[in-house]
Amino acid sequence: MTLLDEIYIAQRNAGEDAVIADLECMGLAPLRPSSQRALMSTPPTATLDWSLRVECPKCKHENDLADGVHDTENTIARHIFSNDWDKLAGWGVTCQHCAHEFTLGCVEY
Repeated sequence: MTLLDEIYIAQRNAGEDAVIADLECMGLAPLRPSSQRALMSTPPTATLDWSLRVECPKCKHENDLADGVHDTENTIARHIFSNDWDKLAGWGVTCQHCAHEFTLGCVEY
């Protein structure tokens, strides 16, 4: 067997292992003994994905205030994650679509 053959086999096996691991995570395949140990020893990682959307009163475009365009200094994020939502009342926003300038009334959850 050539080195190239061994590489192809390793790639195939890695792909199969990834598919089986995905099926195990979804509960569509029984856990293999090594997978059970891996799941028990490695706690899952959560990913935070947040947005703060406001509709432009002029063009109705939905602007996400959590993106870097509107929150370059992370001020909005600081107010949201420290529960100081009321400090965003009157916050100036420029619509990304039509450049209309308007202010926020309040933040609702």
